[in-house]
Amino acid sequence: WHIQLHRDKKLENVQLKKLLLDKKVIGLWEAWVDKNGTPMKDPEFFKSRMSVGDVVLVRNTIEPIALVQIKSGFYLEKDVDLALDWFPLRRNIEIIGFYSEKEEKLLQSTLRKYQKRQIQALGTLTLCKGDTATYSFIKSWYDSVAK
Repeated sequence: WHIQLHRDKKLENVQLKKLLLDKKVIGLWEAWVDKNGTPMKDPEFFKSRMSVGDVVLVRNTIEPIALVQIKSGFYLEKDVDLALDWFPLRRNIEIIGFYSEKEEKLLQSTLRKYQKRQIQALGTLTLCKGDTATYSFIKSWYDSVAK
């Protein structure tokens, strides 16, 4: 999976790291619609397709921030801080690692292999699978930490 954790206004990377370190959660709005008024499926995927143990790349548009692992089922949090952990639909996570120079080298190598300029960045929540640069990068990062 990959997810971005900002609402309408992009959060700074330092805010995203603080959110992950302090709250140890990722999440979404409970529901929203796209520009055509069609309900987005992301919240349903977050609830029904994401599983404990899944690995998620947290990103800020195309910039990787952290790799995390899901540690709980979904739940609704009523006490949110709109400036930081604004999302009521949540899952607890464990941080696998934060993006650094080492992961930058891995990312660039992966992008060259797939002849891409950046990781996939469409949507708020996306399942990553198959022979893609984004999936390959996430798997390679996870494998490098797991060793």
